[in-house]
Amino acid sequence: MEPLVITVEATDDRLPDFYDPLAARLGGRGSVYVPHVVIPPNVRMAVRRPARVVIGLASPDDVEEVEAWAGEYLAAEESVELRFERSGRRVVLRAADPTGDPAARRGSLRSLVSD
Repeated sequence: MEPLVITVEATDDRLPDFYDPLAARLGGRGSVYVPHVVIPPNVRMAVRRPARVVIGLASPDDVEEVEAWAGEYLAAEESVELRFERSGRRVVLRAADPTGDPAARRGSLRSLVSD
């Protein structure tokens, strides 16, 4: 079975710091593909890593681990969004959820992997 590929984009610049925790959480059930930043030889300042990552999941059930990781990411900052996209479907999770309850987000990414 081919992996279920999901693109994740953040509205802040902390996402690269969360690559490793996501990979550790997925273990062997998925892969995390991170962008490779090309640094021009004449650059005079630090190159910022893009706030984007691509996730390949082995099974639709593994999206629960991605949701748990997203909850941890969003809990650390009040005004951040994570945008998930797969095959033209898009789900946006916000830290400032109107309910204030992280459990309200549970199952929200399921629509990305259900065919």
